[in-house]
Amino acid sequence: LEHATVDETMEKLKRLYGGFNFEGQEELLNPNSVLKVFSRMDHEQHWPDEMTLKLVLPVMQRTGFFVPALEGFVTSTEILLSADNNDECVPRLFQSGFLSIKKDNIDRTRMGFDQFCTLGYTNEEMLYTLLERLAELYLPIYVPTEPLIITYRACDKLKEGNLAEALAKISEILASIPYEKLPPERPYRCEKNQYYRTGLYLIFRRLCERFYTNTKVICEKESIDVIIERGEHVYIFAFLFLKESTPAEGLAHLKEKEYAKAFANSKLTQHLVGVAFDAKKRNIGKYVEELVDGGAKGGAKGGE
Repeated sequence: LEHATVDETMEKLKRLYGGFNFEGQEELLNPNSVLKVFSRMDHEQHWPDEMTLKLVLPVMQRTGFFVPALEGFVTSTEILLSADNNDECVPRLFQSGFLSIKKDNIDRTRMGFDQFCTLGYTNEEMLYTLLERLAELYLPIYVPTEPLIITYRACDKLKEGNLAEALAKISEILASIPYEKLPPERPYRCEKNQYYRTGLYLIFRRLCERFYTNTKVICEKESIDVIIERGEHVYIFAFLFLKESTPAEGLAHLKEKEYAKAFANSKLTQHLVGVAFDAKKRNIGKYVEELVDGGAKGGAKGGE
């Protein structure tokens, strides 16, 4: 903070503490967080609403809310202003500032409540606070910090180019999820269970980013695609959740999406990895890895 320029400081403040938008017209900074930044001279998480989290997060877990849906969540103004239903997580997250309007589709010349907008995480302070608390709740391994420690080890294995051991670490986290944690009101169908998709999303979307990895998570209809850069490697994953899916279909999916094109001129070793979720084991199943070097295929290998 001391050595940053004014423009760099403003850009970081907006990214960390800005983005508050409740009417779709203007984005505001959180004054409380900004004051604490200059008072303490650090960029910490200064203003999470812990009371809202204590009320909302257990409901999200109990109802099997699909957490990745919070990015780009489309809803109506009527729902956002509602506080009658205790199971309505999104309005509470919006009203407490964790979510804000990112795309405004509201026609202000019309009266009524049947108008829609697109929500997203307000800023990095709110995003990281929310996802870290969710990871502690959804991934209860031994102690709250244990998933973070295991993820750190997995990231180290990715940096070494050791995919098998990295996936084994991620499997260790997923294996910690007890059956009774799954939403009880749904018939148990592990291959489509949003709880496990949410678990993988939390591992890659937040826990990996704690270790300065460049990570991108794309949630498809029946898969979670992950692009993660670590050291001299970039891994492009497709985690498939349909019962009949195979790792080879995951590779085909990644090639169809052409994610690797973004790294065509990169010196990073590129790994395409198709992973099938095992419904019986309730965990990562078989996988296949294909290396790409300057657009040329390397050898393919697999495991489980």
